[in-house]
Amino acid sequence: MMAFGVVGYRLSVIGYQLSVLRFSLLTTDNRQPTTDNRQPNNRQPDNQQPTTDNPRNAPSRLPYTTSVRILIADDHALFRDGLRSLLQSQGHEVVGEAPNGKAAVELATRLRPDLVLMDISMPELDGVAATRELTAHLPDIKVVILTASEHSETLFDAIKAGAQGYLLKNLEAEEFFALLERAGNGEPALTPALARKLLQEFARPAAHESAPNVQDSLTDREREVLDLMVEGVTANRKMAKRLGVSENTVKFHVRNILDKLRLNNRAQAVGYALRYNIVDREGGT
Repeated sequence: MMAFGVVGYRLSVIGYQLSVLRFSLLTTDNRQPTTDNRQPNNRQPDNQQPTTDNPRNAPSRLPYTTSVRILIADDHALFRDGLRSLLQSQGHEVVGEAPNGKAAVELATRLRPDLVLMDISMPELDGVAATRELTAHLPDIKVVILTASEHSETLFDAIKAGAQGYLLKNLEAEEFFALLERAGNGEPALTPALARKLLQEFARPAAHESAPNVQDSLTDREREVLDLMVEGVTANRKMAKRLGVSENTVKFHVRNILDKLRLNNRAQAVGYALRYNIVDREGGT
């Protein structure tokens, strides 16, 4: 088992109940045919940038309306092409593509995307190292791992590096976009199977480490917010309804929690709370 450092060292766990990973999946049987709006001479309209036609098996537009600026980091060109087309079919903007981790860091620094979809196994700099570098220097950019690896150690290392989520390449498109929407909203993005792996990791006792005293600086309201996140209520709207406050107030408390615990995202905050047993694991407040 990997050792966890004290405050300031990123935690390698995400915690939340599996119930928050329920999705309203759409069937692909009702897809509407796409319309080819190109002019007869095959030229794009003057005010339109060239785009790649959607793949035939791309899903019809899903009910996730938030458009995200995304950087793709993967060393397989064909996979990047297919992923770009899929993302564009759902209204997302692909601002750049990187064939390795080093290029991903350089492009993210220059282009400042909202989110990076990061592969693990890449030349020059692997995805975990690139994620660690990005979250350390550009914490506002969310990194979501998109990989074929289901190894527990890789999962833990990625979250420890600051990844907002961990997605497998064999996901159906509908589930992929549902999880991508969560990540875009600053919420942890995990499938139930991977969440179970992390919850099992939480159950292991921490060896030779004690909880830092910094958690004592959390206010009662901040502890309530942290309790809700551990319980599985990670959406701002739902937390606001439970607490009887506005969504902006919830965001304010979450930001304070992250600052005080010196963490990067809600996933790490939940892992911290479970690791050091500073909330009620039986259901929060």
